[in-house]
Amino acid sequence: MKEEHSGVLLSRCESCGIEEGFEETMSAYMSTIAYRLGKIVGWDAENRRITNVDQAELESIGIAW
Repeated sequence: MKEEHSGVLLSRCESCGIEEGFEETMSAYMSTIAYRLGKIVGWDAENRRITNVDQAELESIGIAW
């Protein structure tokens, strides 16, 4: 946490960049969605979107998108 705060203040990040953070976060998010829905979740890397889950499915498992 301390590294994160100092990185923001000093405009540098030693652990990972925004892209790496996004990829890790989306991986965890998609894993949660897949687990709760009981199905494989697709990813469109070009458009950076989940492909085969609709809004109603997300709402049914308590996730707002």
